[in-house]
Amino acid sequence: MRILLRLRRSNRGQGLVELALVVPVLMLLILGMVDLTRAWQSHQAITDAARAGARALVVDNNLTETQVDSIIQWALIRNRLDPGIATITVPPRADRGDYNTVQIIYPYTFKWISPVMIWITGGNTINLDASITMRSE
Repeated sequence: MRILLRLRRSNRGQGLVELALVVPVLMLLILGMVDLTRAWQSHQAITDAARAGARALVVDNNLTETQVDSIIQWALIRNRLDPGIATITVPPRADRGDYNTVQIIYPYTFKWISPVMIWITGGNTINLDASITMRSE
């Protein structure tokens, strides 16, 4: 009986139980930060690609819309993004002094926090949208 009372009052193993409770939460936070950082980097990459396309569209009058589209696709490839899943909108060239808007919509799929995103939003994909407007020269 004394042995049972002594074991019941012992604090051995308490740290292990606390660690087992805290580690999953910490791992979820760390992996969530990694995934959100990757999403932010992808958004910056599509913004850069849209800016490159808009600049090419307004500066060089000899470029066609197809050539501007290929400039945007090359910028996406350079940033390790798949241009095949991106929706790229290149408008017809505007007159001098008017504005051109290039838009890219890119679906980003979360990898590490996918189960949490499905639980919260019902899906693990968000659309990253970048549109750049520049005045034709």
